[in-house]
Amino acid sequence: STPRSPNSTTPTSTWSNPHDFVRIRNRQSGPGTRERKSALSENIVRLMEENLRAVFNERDPQRRLTVVRRNYAPDVRWSDPEGTIIGQDRLHERAQELLDGPLSGLTFTQSGPVYQTANLGLLAFDVVPLDRAAGAGSSGPLISGYDVAIAENDVIAQLFTVITTVPG
Repeated sequence: STPRSPNSTTPTSTWSNPHDFVRIRNRQSGPGTRERKSALSENIVRLMEENLRAVFNERDPQRRLTVVRRNYAPDVRWSDPEGTIIGQDRLHERAQELLDGPLSGLTFTQSGPVYQTANLGLLAFDVVPLDRAAGAGSSGPLISGYDVAIAENDVIAQLFTVITTVPG
């Protein structure tokens, strides 16, 4: 058993593996809770990966809109360095603006696993030229960052994009 501080359910040691937190929380759960947490965990992973691949990498507007309607709350809030937008339609429009403008000829690649706890997910990404994603070239990413999402009722209610590396 992991040592705990007095009056706390938080272990006093640090975890060498980020997934240990989820494992420890699952051991502390009651009947049926593990199954619900497993389903939530799988849903967070799906939402985060589809956010990257099927929304911000999708060039076909109709396919993207189908995913937006399925995966985001009607009043989703998305904050990035450019500001905050609210609503599925505005998120869809902004994704198209990015794909037609500064991300034209570029693609997102997932740069690690989805990390999650409770209803929060985090996914790191890189932005590279389309030909690099197909295996050509070996230069570093043009842009790096990560998305953080908060899910409510099995859809993304809030999305935050943090850019960690920019060209220059």
